[in-house]
Amino acid sequence: MHDEELRSLPRRSVHGGMEHDLTKIIVTVLTFAKKYDSTPLTAFTAVHAVKSMSDTRKIEFDVEAILLVAICAFMWISLLTYDPADAVGPLPAALREFVPIDTAVYPANEQPQNACGWFGALFAQLMIQSLGIGSILVTTGLTVLAVWMFRVQSNY
Repeated sequence: MHDEELRSLPRRSVHGGMEHDLTKIIVTVLTFAKKYDSTPLTAFTAVHAVKSMSDTRKIEFDVEAILLVAICAFMWISLLTYDPADAVGPLPAALREFVPIDTAVYPANEQPQNACGWFGALFAQLMIQSLGIGSILVTTGLTVLAVWMFRVQSNY
């Protein structure tokens, strides 16, 4: 690269308002590549890696990922501690039309034994009765999505 091209490279700001001069980093990488007789492809890869490391993450994306992890944790705990004898009581009429609660278990627990309490027992009961084993697949899919959201390098 010529000096004029290096000077025209953009400056990128990172967290905290500090400026990070990519020009100096690129010159350092290219000097290193020239000094150790590296191929231009290696230098290009190093410059690309430095650029991608300096990109900032969007906080909204990370907050969404954290919320999804919390929901997934609730779903896993509710489903793993599911007890068909948990009494969830009568449901609202609108919900009762879609998923009737099976009360064939005798004797019913007086207090829900689910680790997430009444709401966890209700959630697990609705998931198991509506999706069956598919509730585990839905929870697994959401967990994979949450892990992927933390692993992506550039946010969308």
